Amino acid sequence: MTDLSALTRSSYNLTEDSLIGELSTLRYVFNSRGIPEIIDGNMVLRGEDGDYTINGNNEIVDQILEMSGSQATIFQKIGDEAVRISTNVKDLKGERALGTIVSAPVYDAVINRGETFLGVADVVGTIYLTAYEKILDANNNIIGILFVGITGDALFEAMLPTISSMNFGETGHLHVFDLQGNPLLSQDRTADSPTVASETLEKMLFMKDLARDKPLSIAEPQLDQSFVSWFSYVDELEWILVAHVYPKEFLEPLKRVRSLLFYFLGTLVTLAIAVSFYVGRVVSHRAGELVSVTQQLGSGDLDAAEANIREIARATGTRDEFTFFANALREATHSLKERDGKLQANEKRLQGLVEELRQREIERDLQREKLQQQEREVVIARDKLEAIAAATNAGIFAIGQEGSVSYLSPRFTELFGYETLDLMDGVSWSMIAGNDNTSREALASVFRVSDQRAAEDAELPSNLEVAIKTKSNRLRNVLLTAKFSSETLVVTLSDISEQKVRQDHIQYLSQHDSLTGLPNRMLLGEKLDWHVKQTKRSNDSMCVAFLDLDGFKLINDSHGHEAGDFVLKETAKRLLSVTREIDTVARLGGDEFAIIMSQIKSRGECTVVFRRILETINSPISYAGESLQVSCSIGVAFYAQSETSDGEQLLRQADKSMYDAKIAGKNRYAIFDAEQDLSLQIKHEQLNFIEAALTNQEFELFYQPKVNIRTGVVLGAEALLRWRTPDGQIRDPDSFLPAVHETQLAKQLGAWVLTQALSDLNGLIRQDHTLQISINVFPEQFLDQNFVPSLVRQLDKFPNIKPSMIELEIVETEALNELEEASRVIRACADLGVHCALDDFGTGFSSLSHLKYLPVTTLKIDKSFVTDVLIDPDDAAIVEATMSLAHAFDRKVIAEGVETIEQGLRLLEMGCDIAQGYAIAKPMPLRSFLTWLAGWESPEEWARYTASVDDGKSPR
Repeated sequence: MTDLSALTRSSYNLTEDSLIGELSTLRYVFNSRGIPEIIDGNMVLRGEDGDYTINGNNEIVDQILEMSGSQATIFQKIGDEAVRISTNVKDLKGERALGTIVSAPVYDAVINRGETFLGVADVVGTIYLTAYEKILDANNNIIGILFVGITGDALFEAMLPTISSMNFGETGHLHVFDLQGNPLLSQDRTADSPTVASETLEKMLFMKDLARDKPLSIAEPQLDQSFVSWFSYVDELEWILVAHVYPKEFLEPLKRVRSLLFYFLGTLVTLAIAVSFYVGRVVSHRAGELVSVTQQLGSGDLDAAEANIREIARATGTRDEFTFFANALREATHSLKERDGKLQANEKRLQGLVEELRQREIERDLQREKLQQQEREVVIARDKLEAIAAATNAGIFAIGQEGSVSYLSPRFTELFGYETLDLMDGVSWSMIAGNDNTSREALASVFRVSDQRAAEDAELPSNLEVAIKTKSNRLRNVLLTAKFSSETLVVTLSDISEQKVRQDHIQYLSQHDSLTGLPNRMLLGEKLDWHVKQTKRSNDSMCVAFLDLDGFKLINDSHGHEAGDFVLKETAKRLLSVTREIDTVARLGGDEFAIIMSQIKSRGECTVVFRRILETINSPISYAGESLQVSCSIGVAFYAQSETSDGEQLLRQADKSMYDAKIAGKNRYAIFDAEQDLSLQIKHEQLNFIEAALTNQEFELFYQPKVNIRTGVVLGAEALLRWRTPDGQIRDPDSFLPAVHETQLAKQLGAWVLTQALSDLNGLIRQDHTLQISINVFPEQFLDQNFVPSLVRQLDKFPNIKPSMIELEIVETEALNELEEASRVIRACADLGVHCALDDFGTGFSSLSHLKYLPVTTLKIDKSFVTDVLIDPDDAAIVEATMSLAHAFDRKVIAEGVETIEQGLRLLEMGCDIAQGYAIAKPMPLRSFLTWLAGWESPEEWARYTASVDDGKSPR
């Protein structure tokens, strides 16, 4: 019984492994069709070839049945049940069991706990060896179950010969029951359909728990007979194996020989002992061999098990229980080998299926490429349709590849009066363009496109507003759009003249005061910005006057708003009468007016106008037989100012001065003092911002290369301070350093610059870049008595840096203010090996004595002289004089602000070899500087010039 249980378990384990493999096959075939999703209550596989509906479609499950002989089912989770929607499992009527539900234990394991279920289960009234697993959609939600199963018959078929041939005597027999007492297999020689009495079944179920560990034998009366029973329980299948032997079969022979027993007792005892010893050895040996075979079956080594079984059968040669059991094992092994071969064949079929799927993928790629080509053709067709649609209700003309007009629409003739003969070529067309450059260039550009390829490379105008002259010499505003249709350029001109007139009228109303007709605050702001820009470009000046009427509220309150409106309109007329045509008079609102006066040569001519304004405004106004009188207070702000940045600020300054005039007694004007307005409070706020930026590490250093433009060698770079604000903007030092000068913050900021520059230089040295870094120092920092000791401490922190690799730049004008102290610090730095350069040289009234007392090694020519060296003879003379002066005092010279190749060539002609500026590179962060350094190449013009000079040829 123990060996039979082991055989049963081994057969089950092999069957379970087979089920897992077949479940993997079902999963692969299922997923190859697409991603599962529930659509309109149906399970659909969404793949590149389209949607594949599972409900009622048995193709996949039948494919599994054909491949492995296993039953397969696809369940869909509907509410709290899992319903069969595709299956080859048959119900008791022999029909597909569609619409039936999965059992509660399986639903709980797979749907509720998300586990894979392996084991025996009741499937539509039939016992199956089963495997279930969950189906997930794209969002990892459980939407169904996959099932494969093998009926118990598969195992029974392998066991039946064994059970049938088992020898338990002539009357002994074997039964296999489930836990409900239903017979599954029987060897009963006395009954076709064995049954079990209820009290025996209860005993069997009770003994089931004990039989888990070992077989039991008990005597049990059944059918009025007594028999000896052996019980064994197989957990994996929930089977109870029961063997019965009737006592009379082995007791009757004893009765016949009872009389002889006493005579041969001694002999029989002796023989019994010998036989028992012999049989024990033989039985234990054979049982051990069978146990070994069972273990080989459990491990899957079928070939070795079959060979051992054959050897056991040959060795015994007798037909006893061991022979029968060995033959049964051999037959079961043979059956399992056939099943294993079938699985291998299925694996080959699966490989073929994978290859087929790969070929399908290739075909899909080809179809996708074809579809993309079709999409491109659709885009071309769509562009043609758009060109036709754009031409609707507009003037149209078409230009062929030869550049001549091939079509002129009737609407075009209606709008502009021209016929095709009037416009045969591009020259005629250019004559009808408006006087502005945009219109002329737009029409000329469409005729420059001569073929399709040129059009693809050109930027064709789209909804570009241009002006067209009609045949009656009237200008029409149109929107011009040009598009290609096949090989023809289609141009549409949509008339927007009426819209333009309405737009201009609306714009006029939005920019002018409705009462006085004067420009309002919005238009005044635009004019202010324009005048400020114009003044920046010229040597003239301008001013803004802010006027407020004195006593106007009293007129409004005493005589009504109509009288007030009359006074405002009269004031506007009087202001226009005393100002120039180029001046702008605006009403800001209420009783406030503003005047912009530009192209002023002196402040004196403005004060004359202001006195005239005070006089004319103060004159009585006749209204409804009464005399009304007001005066005005005027605030004036002049431009240009060093601190004024825009027109709005200028207007605020004038507004402030107007209140000063009112406070002083009204009926007068007051001029804004820009220098006085730069109060200490504002400067203190600026310093607070800069100090916070230093604390928050918002400052960084950019580097601009210094190059020997004769040889192309990069000599070093100048460290330039930048402020990266929290919003990501980069501020140049000119926007914040003026506030720092002559403050303690200058020393702190300068110390940070020095430390950061040395740290960056140390990093360059580690990357094998030996360059000289120029560092700008503040006068307050440089002239401080602790500067040199602090410099020594900084150098001690970076032992890799040679002092000669550092150049300190001081501004010439600042050095001249403290000539003696500056000279002392420069000499102290020279003693350390640190070089010093005089920045912005030429702007500080340089003299020979200054160079004698300032022992710097380098002079940096200010960029103001370099910028105009090609056009201003004076600047060129200053550069040449500086070169001569530097050579006389054995100083190096660097030209700053070299922005063009031509400026570099001119400097080479003058003998200036070292330069920096935008022609070489803009200032950049350290990482960008390293990238630039790796790819730097000197301009060809400089190289050719140097080569021609070296060869003795003329450089030009």
